[in-house]
Amino acid sequence: MIQNGDQPVVTPPSGPSELSQQDTVHWRELAARRLALLVTAEHDISTLRDRLDMLQSEQQWLLRERGEQLLRIRNLESELATVVTSRSWRLTAPLRRSSYRWLHVKATLRSVLRWLVKRPAARPVIRLIASMFPGLSLRWRARLHAQ
Repeated sequence: MIQNGDQPVVTPPSGPSELSQQDTVHWRELAARRLALLVTAEHDISTLRDRLDMLQSEQQWLLRERGEQLLRIRNLESELATVVTSRSWRLTAPLRRSSYRWLHVKATLRSVLRWLVKRPAARPVIRLIASMFPGLSLRWRARLHAQ
């Protein structure tokens, strides 16, 4: 430092020889930290770019898959429309309705029979039903022996 009158004049160091040892160590530590941060940031960016590429390729695959599924849906809808408007579909409609009714009757009979099985007083009714339907009797016996 050179004094000129009342005010001190600070001259910047002209080279590395005038930097103190402590300043040199401080700058090296700072440069090392910044370099480590830079390397970490570059690695993170590289990882994120790879992840973005993977996600974009997955998105393209999903879009292709969705398009194929929409095409399959359209084809199936047209096939269904063809079947529903066909003459055979209209002619067999009464058979389908009666089969739905039979399924409902069958389910009702099952629930009534289950209720009867739980009542000891209903055993004569169960024996009567079993004698009328031999296949049903065999199934009941198989279930009873399995338990």
